Amino acid sequence: MTNLAQGWARLLVRALAASGAKRFVVSPGSRSTPLALAIAANPDVELTVVIDERAAAFAALGMARATGEPAVVVCTSGTAAAHFLPAIVEASEAGHPLIALTADRPWEAHDSGSSQTIDQTRLFGEHVRHFAALGVPEANADALAAVARIAAQAVAASLGPTRGPVHLNVPFRKPLEPVVLAAHEPWEAMAAAVTVPHAHPGRTVASEPSIAAIERAVRRSRRGVIVAGPRPGAPARAEDVAAVRALSEVTGFPVLADATSGLRFGLGAAAIGAFDAFLRVPVVADALRPDFILQLGWAPLSPAYAAWSQRAACPVVVVSGQGWNDPSGVATDIIAGDPIDVVRSLSARLDLAEPPDASWRAGFADAERTAWRAAGAPAQGESAVVRAALASVPEGGWLLVGNSRPVRDLDSFVAPTDRFVSVFHQRGAAGIDGLVAGRAGASLSTGRPGVLLLGDVSLAHDLTSLAIARDVTAPLAIVAIDNAGGRIFDELPVAQDPALASSRARLFTTPPRIDWASAAKAFGIAHVAAQDGAAVTSAIAKAMTTRGTTLVVAHVTVGDTTPRSGLHAAVRTALEGGRS
Repeated sequence: MTNLAQGWARLLVRALAASGAKRFVVSPGSRSTPLALAIAANPDVELTVVIDERAAAFAALGMARATGEPAVVVCTSGTAAAHFLPAIVEASEAGHPLIALTADRPWEAHDSGSSQTIDQTRLFGEHVRHFAALGVPEANADALAAVARIAAQAVAASLGPTRGPVHLNVPFRKPLEPVVLAAHEPWEAMAAAVTVPHAHPGRTVASEPSIAAIERAVRRSRRGVIVAGPRPGAPARAEDVAAVRALSEVTGFPVLADATSGLRFGLGAAAIGAFDAFLRVPVVADALRPDFILQLGWAPLSPAYAAWSQRAACPVVVVSGQGWNDPSGVATDIIAGDPIDVVRSLSARLDLAEPPDASWRAGFADAERTAWRAAGAPAQGESAVVRAALASVPEGGWLLVGNSRPVRDLDSFVAPTDRFVSVFHQRGAAGIDGLVAGRAGASLSTGRPGVLLLGDVSLAHDLTSLAIARDVTAPLAIVAIDNAGGRIFDELPVAQDPALASSRARLFTTPPRIDWASAAKAFGIAHVAAQDGAAVTSAIAKAMTTRGTTLVVAHVTVGDTTPRSGLHAAVRTALEGGRS
């Protein structure tokens, strides 16, 4: 026997779990007491406690990203809920099922000067797929049944047909803590009798006419390409790689695979990875002008690809699980549907009478080999660290790569491999926030080993999330490139203005100036300082056989790194020399 707030919360948690949301991340607070106790008392859910609400939301986001299943993040009332916004935005843009469960004060506390009370109604605006406000708990059979229905609706809305975040706002009156009642209350029998409706969410499936239209375009094409960008939602699997390889073989279309697509590392020689470098060479870009582009998921990071696709003036079909993924405005067709489903359907339908034009694919392969040879000099600085990080991910492990320089270095300096590696990237809103929390959440929810590769500014931005990483038991290496700040600004126009030289470090690169060894010690995790790629490889290898988290700080001297501009110049020289 207990009070109504506790019973109400237990029913809500039971319904969320029964509907498929079994992972909860809770931040401490008073108004959320009924929810926290209900979660802790439920044997069917996994509970993670994170002090900071911003980090908690990113940890839950990491769980949703890694598993594809809804994760619930819970907080008290007031500004606590506002800290969820960055993760909500990322979940919305990337299509991850995150459920924000915010406790609230009752209606009579609002607009009265009551402490820790703000208007939480539709707090996250259009960034959520669905919002529902529960009323203050009441002993009413219809209201109790609605609690279960609203929970099931929230889970279903997070899963489709357009996956993304959901917000449930739940007010409670005191007493918030358990109160032993003298006798059974009528509502207890009502709550026990509530049946949780099981929702079966759908997903967006490409229509038969749209697949037939792609088939016709493929049959007409003699110089087509498959372009693989990051895919919204769940990461690519090994079977997805096999499906894309099959379509490439039957069509003869090369696969231009962004490093974060999940396809570059697995396709091996079937993947083209150096296209950002060789498409910058005009004579090569002109020789490889396509007559058809099939883009899977988001557009690649490559600015050279964006310019090349704009000049191509050919049909461009974008197949996206969700969203309008055409930042360069080149698409002639946008098709809603899972890209891999479409790939499989096309492969099954295509039995081309004429064999693919081998010379077309060979042109890309030649440019690819030349570009990687030009980039293949002994790696220095950041490029060495990035190559070491990817090579050190164990079979079946995951790599989460941070935004800014690390993801661009991965794309520029790491060639395709036959070994499949799951690559995660916070591509939705492309922020640097919450990377440590997100990777820790993925490790906590799956138990799989993995590597997080990020910059020193990104690590400083999420430093307190090392407290979450401390609780990880699976092998996890956090590889931070310490290159004295955000060196991405060295590649931007701001670095070319002499008048800004004196203020660039203060305003833009912002070196963190943190003693990483002391920070790791403060949070109770292992620390290794590495000075070169070999040391990084050794440190990650050891971390992958060690329970828990190891912070590997790769110290890179500014100026030692081979800049992307140098890489592009080397590729240009090699390719123009071979075609003169």
